[in-house]
Amino acid sequence: MKDVGRTIVVASVVLWALLNVPWPGDAPPPGAPPAARIEHSVAAHVGRGLEPLTAPLGFDWKLSVALIPGFAAREVLVSALGTVYAVEDTKGEGSLLTDKLKADWSLPTALSLMAWYVFAPQCLATFAVMQREIRSWRWTLFGFSVLLAAAWLAAFFTFRLAGLFT
Repeated sequence: MKDVGRTIVVASVVLWALLNVPWPGDAPPPGAPPAARIEHSVAAHVGRGLEPLTAPLGFDWKLSVALIPGFAAREVLVSALGTVYAVEDTKGEGSLLTDKLKADWSLPTALSLMAWYVFAPQCLATFAVMQREIRSWRWTLFGFSVLLAAAWLAAFFTFRLAGLFT
């Protein structure tokens, strides 16, 4: 349990830093509110770079960024989402993460995320063990890729199907 806790803390601190460091050459105006600063952060640029791949799943750049540390351990997703939305909190309201997600996500997006995590590659430690056991990077990367593709397809079809009923 201590290892998961450390992973969550480290991932949250790294993500917080990336949400607060401006992208080189794209600094927000001086005195900009937190919402404007986050839009110019390294994490926002990474998330926007991933959006062409994740937008068909109903994911915005914030969710795309939160998925990245989720590869370290699935439990990190909630912490990552909390970090993204806490940094973005412009009024200092400190409202609950669930309230922010309800306002930001549609039902198809939430269902798509659940479908994603049914098939998404497990934590990286799983693949380290897999590589150690089968002693082949090719098969390890193949397994990772198959799970990633299955997660994308499941999330895509879930998002599209749920969108028909909402």
